[in-house]
Amino acid sequence: MREKIGKLVGMVRRVGVRGVLRNVPVWCRIAYDRYHERRLGIDTEGIIGVDQLARLDGRQEHDAHAVFYQPWPYAKFRRLMRSAPGVDPETFTFVDFGSGKGRALVLAADHGFRRVVGVEMFASLCEEARSNIRRYREKAGNIAAGIEVVCMDATRYELPDGDLFCYFYNPFDEVVLRQVVAGIEAAIARSPRRVVIGYANPVCHGVFDAMPSLRLVAANDSFRTYASAA
Repeated sequence: MREKIGKLVGMVRRVGVRGVLRNVPVWCRIAYDRYHERRLGIDTEGIIGVDQLARLDGRQEHDAHAVFYQPWPYAKFRRLMRSAPGVDPETFTFVDFGSGKGRALVLAADHGFRRVVGVEMFASLCEEARSNIRRYREKAGNIAAGIEVVCMDATRYELPDGDLFCYFYNPFDEVVLRQVVAGIEAAIARSPRRVVIGYANPVCHGVFDAMPSLRLVAANDSFRTYASAA
């Protein structure tokens, strides 16, 4: 306790009381995320650059269009899920494009989705995600969800049948996103079904805004949620 007080006093001297207060929301978010990491038995924190992943796994066809790995905060994920209209986890499949270490996959299973799929092109991240899923299963006990990690380029992934919740945490740029969205549109045209899109950190939201099969149902600085008309 004395050490923590000493650190706080030192910070006040460096940045002032207002500077410390500005950091309080960040500290709270970090503490909240770490609590849920412990609760779920997983380790998904950290930032990993695309170049570092390429050194580990080799160059990938679309890695020039990929975005660095960083998990989305737990609280924001929960807010996004609350914004999704009429999503029944019992009947919808949750698909995470650019699933990284698997935080969203575990949260989707914890949310009640019976089928969860992660699509990730970097093999090292896929292995970490599978390890996190194993630890989550050990921690949670007998969970009903089937969680699968598919190690492949998102542009080549074929969507499963049935209603879908497609989750994107800004995993790639507009070049790849357009190809993935074309696949979603083709799947809806081939087999009409309910599709809900959760787009976190919506840098390229214009791609989804232009989809004739979707309507925007929620929007803020952190995410945008879309739903099909089917």
